[in-house]
Amino acid sequence: MTRPDVVTLTFRVVRGVAIITGVCVIGSARPCQRFLREGRSVIVAIRCLLRNGFRIRLRTSNTIVLIRNHRC
Repeated sequence: MTRPDVVTLTFRVVRGVAIITGVCVIGSARPCQRFLREGRSVIVAIRCLLRNGFRIRLRTSNTIVLIRNHRC
């Protein structure tokens, strides 16, 4: 059985724009790694992750957790 990929993003809102302040990846975030950097837009990162099989599992005021399950 394969383990899911998990991406956790923490962020803050600066002038109405959500900016990444921290990233934790367990497994792989391919092909979205280039968007998962401090100082980058949360929206751009999430759009890429959602297009590539991730689903939002948790959302708080400053944290988002996304998970991608692999097919066997």
